[in-house]
Amino acid sequence: MDRSRQIGLAPHLDPAVIRSVFDRHGRAHVADVLRDESARALLGCLREEVPWRLSFNLGERTANLSEADVRSLTDVQRLTLEQHFLAAAQKGFQYIFANWPIYDLWKTSQAQPALMVEIVEFLNSRAFLDFAREATGMREIAYADAQATRYGPGHFLTQHDDSVPKPGRLAAFVISLTPKWMPDWGGILQFFDPQGHVEEGYVPRFNALNLFRVPAPHAVSYVTPFTSTYRYSISGWFWSA
Repeated sequence: MDRSRQIGLAPHLDPAVIRSVFDRHGRAHVADVLRDESARALLGCLREEVPWRLSFNLGERTANLSEADVRSLTDVQRLTLEQHFLAAAQKGFQYIFANWPIYDLWKTSQAQPALMVEIVEFLNSRAFLDFAREATGMREIAYADAQATRYGPGHFLTQHDDSVPKPGRLAAFVISLTPKWMPDWGGILQFFDPQGHVEEGYVPRFNALNLFRVPAPHAVSYVTPFTSTYRYSISGWFWSA
């Protein structure tokens, strides 16, 4: 089936309503953000076509293992990696999840699934960027980068605020594409108040958009071993020129 040009915003969205929430709280959760057929096509691509790689940090350095690399690990090597991640998370910033760098590949014209190319182009279309500008009040938004992510058992992203040395990162977005997720499974996008309490949390949902200002202390909670599926999303940041 030709899946080109399938991605589009749902017709019912009212950016002014989203803006009113975003202005009060610095974040907003938007249900049913894409046309249903768009969201279902994206989920199918994430499940069946994306050649995921395991992404994690070793201190300040990012590392990636292909699915073949992960399969080739011995039990001892797997256990050593897991122990390293858990120990590092006790002391500072640590993450581990599956990733596919759709924006970076698109920007350098490298091969990837066609629908991943389309989602990057959609995120940088006039229709979506105008929607983002109206929903956040950030008229200076010029473009969006993006990655595809897949969290499974044992994956997590510890507290951070998305600050980077490069100027111009304005807001973050997560298009959640996860059907039938239970809160007990973890994988919750959590926001923290100045005292370190969980102020709000967004459970993975299907076809939902989460928006929040940068910087904002947040994390993705540990995905439990008894989780029976994956947490899928397209996430990234809005930038000024």
